[in-house]
Amino acid sequence: MEAGWHERSIDWVRSGQVDASAIDSHVLVVAFRDDPGLRSDLRIIGTLGPSTIQPVAVARRMPVTLKSELRHLLLEMAEDLEPRIC
Repeated sequence: MEAGWHERSIDWVRSGQVDASAIDSHVLVVAFRDDPGLRSDLRIIGTLGPSTIQPVAVARRMPVTLKSELRHLLLEMAEDLEPRIC
């Protein structure tokens, strides 16, 4: 069955509509954060990774200075604890 997005797959597993599904780890962390009861309803049976974050792409027309600022911000994010969700 093709759910179309990870959140729907989580709902299907939780409701028993399907027995298992592959879920992106980032989506699962957010789902656990938003619904603490979900942890007791699901069981992780395997993992693949860890994997890196999805690639970031920008338009060629973006000004070089803006690209540079964006690159700097993304590289410095690891040192900022505020945006972390887990």
